[in-house]
Amino acid sequence: MSRFHCALSVAVFAVACNDEPSVALIGVMMGNGVVQAALQEAIDATHQEGMLRIAVAPSSGTGVLPLTEGDSDNERVLSSAYGLAAEPAVLGVVGPGGSHGALLAGPVFREAGLAFVMPMANSPQIAGLAPTGLSLAPTLEAESSFIGQFVAHRLGAGNALLFYEIDEWGLALQRQVAAALRLRGVRVLEAVPVGAYSCSSPTEHPAGAEAALHRHQPDVVIAATRSRVTVCLAEVVQRLAPGTPMVSGDGTEATPSLLEQLGDAADLLYSVSFWHHSVAGSTGAFGASMEQARGRPPSLAEGMTFEATMLLVQAIREVGADREAVLQYVAEMSRGQRFAPSPEDPDRQAGPRSRLLMLRSGVPVWSGSDETAHPVGPVREP
Repeated sequence: MSRFHCALSVAVFAVACNDEPSVALIGVMMGNGVVQAALQEAIDATHQEGMLRIAVAPSSGTGVLPLTEGDSDNERVLSSAYGLAAEPAVLGVVGPGGSHGALLAGPVFREAGLAFVMPMANSPQIAGLAPTGLSLAPTLEAESSFIGQFVAHRLGAGNALLFYEIDEWGLALQRQVAAALRLRGVRVLEAVPVGAYSCSSPTEHPAGAEAALHRHQPDVVIAATRSRVTVCLAEVVQRLAPGTPMVSGDGTEATPSLLEQLGDAADLLYSVSFWHHSVAGSTGAFGASMEQARGRPPSLAEGMTFEATMLLVQAIREVGADREAVLQYVAEMSRGQRFAPSPEDPDRQAGPRSRLLMLRSGVPVWSGSDETAHPVGPVREP
């Protein structure tokens, strides 16, 4: 292990460095020190005598990227990717978190022969990053079908008004949701673009939202938007069409902070999620550490980062400290040829499948694929 890696591991995670063979590193591109320390605790809790030591290494370069909407900074994403790819002891990378960052960093990791697991990236272009890159998130096609079924069969909506952010994720989601709705007999009144930065505070409104709500009387509003814009939209919807339910895609995470910002509108927001602590199974030392540090269970982004990290831990423990072998392991998962048991819970499978959930007020009320969706709690009709 190089002096750089010893210093990095000792300074950040207190991992012992000596003249023994090596410590395998997993580069993590998202999350602050609290999250990454909790990941290290989860790895250490599953370590047994004779196993290769594995440490979490934050991305080098210009700094660690935040968990969710921070990967739009192209320079930081690329700097982090190049820094991790250049370090021989890094055997795999968790991240970037979103589709935009993944599409930037993917070619860097592919050139370096470095496997990377994306916790939440799911735009259609992500498929082109396989087999080097593996996304744990359901595809947008699966998510769109799930939304379509929920809107048509659980909410019983006859029509829907769509809003979407103007980027590769927002465009793709609104197109596929519109197709899923039409397939189920739900009329799409209009698909209205909103700028990602069209509201700099909760009191400013995305361009076009008010005009669209004056033109239409929707049974449901669907938002292919991220959290900040969703809050702005919710205010407009409940002012001009009070009582109208909203369904948001995976770009909106129903955190306690977001629910507080929504106020009374929180009870009318359904949001898609891939992970929730109440149905995810054991998160072991990671969950306990996050509870202690934050006073709450892990969030969606934190939980998916944990899943991605432990998948790479399993890969390294099975094939050893060999970047090429880890890459082959992840490639087999990407092709659906391998599913490894999670180190935290041997009965739970870790792989490229994840669970679609519909949340209301941050609580799961609907679960499953488009074909097998079933309630996990009461869906209160608006």
